[in-house]
Amino acid sequence: MQSRLKNPNFYYLLAGLLSLLLINPTINDLLGYSSNFLTSVTFSSCMIIGIWSLHGSKTLFRLALVLIAISTTLSILNPLYPQLPLEMFNMLVVLIFCIMSAIFILAEITADLKVDANRVVGGICLYLLIGLVFGIAYTILEALLPGSFSKMPEQAQSMNSELIYYSYVTLTSVGYGDIVPLRPLVRTIAYLEAIIGVFYMAIMIGSMIGLLLNRAGSQTKDSKSQT
Repeated sequence: MQSRLKNPNFYYLLAGLLSLLLINPTINDLLGYSSNFLTSVTFSSCMIIGIWSLHGSKTLFRLALVLIAISTTLSILNPLYPQLPLEMFNMLVVLIFCIMSAIFILAEITADLKVDANRVVGGICLYLLIGLVFGIAYTILEALLPGSFSKMPEQAQSMNSELIYYSYVTLTSVGYGDIVPLRPLVRTIAYLEAIIGVFYMAIMIGSMIGLLLNRAGSQTKDSKSQT
């Protein structure tokens, strides 16, 4: 099976994801500023940076452009019409973008047995995307079903940050216990995320490292045979 993307560069997507995860809490802690607009802008920025990892596929690139345009428009309109659930729609758009990116990254890094640094970065991006997808899903569920989680702040942007944090804690099976799922649906989703996190590290990352070690061993044998 051949790669579905032409010369993908997952470093862009990794930069976008890291900026999304770091900008909001950094500004909040250092400047004490947090708002729905900042949350929307950071999500849109992540999409704008990450899209360059997908430029090898025209269809995927165009679809991502449409999602970015919608997300940016919602980010601009949200402060002007706070009474409308525009941030929720923006979360849905970002969720679609993340799921789309995760599917194509999975197709790329499993396309054949060749492993290089870019595909390892793609594997890291996929892991971060899984946590982000679940975090956004938790945020949507908490908005639709209030009381799904314990100790949730009233501010929407704080709730989103808390649930993304909870998602990565669950994905890595750390389980601090400071946030607890209360409804049966979110409990089910939470343990499914934990199972995915364990199997991802054991199977996907383990396989990629094994292939890298095998390739390094083969190159060493070839160099010795030539000498």
